Formats: sequence, structure tokens, C-alpha cells
Amino acid sequence: MPEHRTAAVLRGPVSALAAALVALAVAVAFVALSSRPASGTAARAAGAAVPDPVIIIPGMTGDTSYMSTMRTNFVNAGWPADRAVTWTDSTKMTGDLTRAGQEIGQKVDQVLSRTGARKVILVTWSASTLAARSYLKHVPGAQAKVSHYFSMAGPHHGTTTASACQNTYTSCRQFAVGSAWLRDLNAGTEVPGSPAVRYTTLRSTCDTNVSPSVSAELAGADNRLAPTCVNHFQFPTDTGVFNLIRQIIGSGGGTPGPTPTSTAPPPYSEKVSATAVDHYLAGRVDVNGYLTLGARYGYVEAFPLYRCAAAWTDKPDCSPL
Repeated sequence: MPEHRTAAVLRGPVSALAAALVALAVAVAFVALSSRPASGTAARAAGAAVPDPVIIIPGMTGDTSYMSTMRTNFVNAGWPADRAVTWTDSTKMTGDLTRAGQEIGQKVDQVLSRTGARKVILVTWSASTLAARSYLKHVPGAQAKVSHYFSMAGPHHGTTTASACQNTYTSCRQFAVGSAWLRDLNAGTEVPGSPAVRYTTLRSTCDTNVSPSVSAELAGADNRLAPTCVNHFQFPTDTGVFNLIRQIIGSGGGTPGPTPTSTAPPPYSEKVSATAVDHYLAGRVDVNGYLTLGARYGYVEAFPLYRCAAAWTDKPDCSPL
């Protein structure tokens, strides 16, 4: 058979086979794409429940890698990857915290524009807690863009340890006890936009960087002790801290995620915050309990006890002292 006729005869079957293979590949790809779980933009287009984007911000000199564990925890808890963001400002929170707050505003707007969300959740640590509060207080429209503000170990009323870095960083001078910058930030309400913006603070009596530890609380916020006695640098990686944040988000303040956590009523009947001495004088604990609590929390700082049946404990799940 002549070469040109052989080629012509083969071309027909080969072309038909190629067309069939292409059609099969397209069909397989379509099925694969159709069966892929929706996430991010696709989930929103499909009407699936998605949580408010979370912006996780480290403290002074902190790189965003410091917050990578917490971001991973959010993604594992159901946040689409494009809605769990780590970020810091142009000075890593070492410069003017008012300017850092303005940069937070720019990042919030960017995340809202990219995701199509109405509000974000701010999870802040150390110095960034103050920058985020400055954003919420001073930047017009900020309060309408935030569903929940979390502060981990924030020196909201100053810290006595700031003297070690005041000559190095502008931000450190700003969160010194009694600074003019803090007086302005705390003037009026400490929780601007509340209750539409839900404010939660977390502190630890083992945190020696924020001294006294009650400086980490805000008047009008939901002020919590960390579930375990973490130091200042353990907040972003502690599983108990993340689980508490996740639980609080699940109880309100934005869509909690694809698989929201239902919160059962607390097992205790009463909660009272006082010093170890006052708890003892009120008869909530005996001498042994007084010494145990004093060793855990100190003797001059208030902490909560929970009434569980006839006994009192420092465990909200009613575990014994």
C-alpha cells in the first residue's frame, strides 16, 4: 500500500480514538470538579455557611510565623484557608501603635474585599491588642467591620516591664504605665462599638511580661483567665487558649463555621471573683484551699471561684481544687 494511502487509512481511526480520549478526560475532570467540597469563594457561591474571616496578629517584634500554629488550628476547625490570615504591620508593632491601627484598617478592608465578608474577627496578642483597639476607636467605620475582638495578654493599662524597652521602641513607651497614649486610648469607653463588637480578653497570672496581670483586662469586656497558667509567649500556641477562643466565637459574634460548637449550660450555679484572702474570709475555701489558690494565683489578684453543689472550685467544669 502506498505510504500516503497508509497514512490516510490510519489517520481516521487514530483521530477518532484521540477525540474519544479527550471527551473522556473532559468528563472525568467535570465529575471531579463537581464532587469537590466547596471552600472559600466556591462555598459562598454554593450558599454554604462560612465563618467571618479571622486576622491573627503577633506582638512587638513578632513575625507572622509566631501565629502559624493558631492559624492552622482555625483551618482545622473549619475556616477556609483564605479566611484565616496572619499579618503584622510595617514595623512589627515596634513603631507608633496609632499608625499600626491604621494599617490594621487597611488589612481589614483588603480581607473584606477579597472574601466578600461583611465583618472580620481580630485575634491579637501583646502589643497588637493595643493597635487593634486604636483602630476600633479612631478609624471611622471600623466598628461596623469587626464582629469580635480577642486580646491575648494585652498591656491595656500599661506594664511595669516596659522600662526595659522604652529607649528602643516607640510602642514600648506607649504601653508604659501612665503613658499619655494609654490615657487617650482608655478615655471614655474601653470597648468602643460594644456590644455589636464583642470584646474578649485573656490573661494569665503566669504572664510576667504584663505586670500586673489584671492590666490585660478591659472594663466592659468578657475578661477570662487562660485555661492553664501559660506564660506570655505560650498564648499563640496553647491548645486550651485556642479552644476557648473557638468556643466563644461559636456562642455568637459572626458565623462560627461549617460545624458550629453547641455550648451546654455551665455546670456551676454561681461565679464569684475575689482575692484568695477574700475567698477564704467568705468561707468559700478552708485553709488548705486558701494556700492552694494562693500558690496558683497569688494573694492580691482577683480570680473566679465557681459554686458546684456545696463546694467551690477554680475549675469552671467543676473539677475539684
